[in-house]
Amino acid sequence: MRNLSEVRMIIQGALEGKPEKVKNYALALANKLEKEGDKKSGKQILQILERTQSQRLQPMDISSRILPVDSESRLPLIESRVFTEEESFLILDGPTMEIINEFIDLSRHSDLLIREDIAIPRSLLLYGLPGTGKTQAARYISWKLSLPLITARMDSLVSSFLGSTSKNIRTLFDFVDNLPCILFLDEFDAIAKLRDDTNELGELKRVVNSLLQNIDSLKGRIPIIAATNHEHLLDSAVWRRFDYKIKIPLPKEIERCYLLKHFLSPVITEENQVELLSILTKGFSGSDIFTLCNRIKTKKILGKISEIDEKIIFDLYMEFLRSGVHNNEEDVSATRIEIIRQLYKNHSKEFPQRRLAEIFGCSLGKMSKLLKEEST
Repeated sequence: MRNLSEVRMIIQGALEGKPEKVKNYALALANKLEKEGDKKSGKQILQILERTQSQRLQPMDISSRILPVDSESRLPLIESRVFTEEESFLILDGPTMEIINEFIDLSRHSDLLIREDIAIPRSLLLYGLPGTGKTQAARYISWKLSLPLITARMDSLVSSFLGSTSKNIRTLFDFVDNLPCILFLDEFDAIAKLRDDTNELGELKRVVNSLLQNIDSLKGRIPIIAATNHEHLLDSAVWRRFDYKIKIPLPKEIERCYLLKHFLSPVITEENQVELLSILTKGFSGSDIFTLCNRIKTKKILGKISEIDEKIIFDLYMEFLRSGVHNNEEDVSATRIEIIRQLYKNHSKEFPQRRLAEIFGCSLGKMSKLLKEEST
């Protein structure tokens, strides 16, 4: 077939959702047809291009595109999801939420900023301990901007064939280029490690170079969010590519209260029970709190506990610590009385001896004696 090369590239550009690529190869085909003497066909193609010239070129919907895969394993390189408000629930401290909402607001008004020739800060790096809400923040931003979240699958992206990893990165960025979406690079350190790491092979260092080039190639056209639990492993040049860098902290007591009320509703509504749990879960991540709340709700729904009081709350908390789900070894090894003594020592106003005796399930006299033993 004559002109198969141009036709193939036009089809590929259409499937990839790249209108500029379609336009350029259609123009090349029109010129080639005219040179070959088929001026009528060339003119028809030019007329189509002229009719669409004044229209804003729109990228294709994700659902109409072929998802990219690793060339060796054939596993998908991405996952695409649209989240509901409930799935996007996010509670972080005030300053952190303020920066995230600023990032959202700038992305919302990107068209206005572009018209004023203002560089758009559209890249965000989230880092911190596991379970603090980095992935949830990406979901929240996706929901607020009404854009699908394209999550890179690191298990497929980082190929066992090292040379394929850079190729996969290029394929990923080519796919999202000019697409209405948010690109989310979770476990970012897997592809953005320090290039001076003597333990890494040269090919892995070239992967970082490829990543930097592809981030630059987007030029702020779509929002990029990256997340890592190991920010110390990131190459310094990678840090510089991000306009916003936010450390997601462990939730403070006020955030823990909000999380507990949300996750435990409607099983627990008593303020004193939420207050107890918010103090006991100091040092917990948002993920830890969700897991604890889910365990409490499950036991209540399955009828393994009936009326929930503070003693039952405390017992379930201790059971959770012993399960090994929570990563704080200091808490796991603590005894019931040690935790009670800490409550009295740090929160004696909220937890007087009588309340502690009820929580611990003993008489007021015995609680008084146990607390005195600590002070001697």
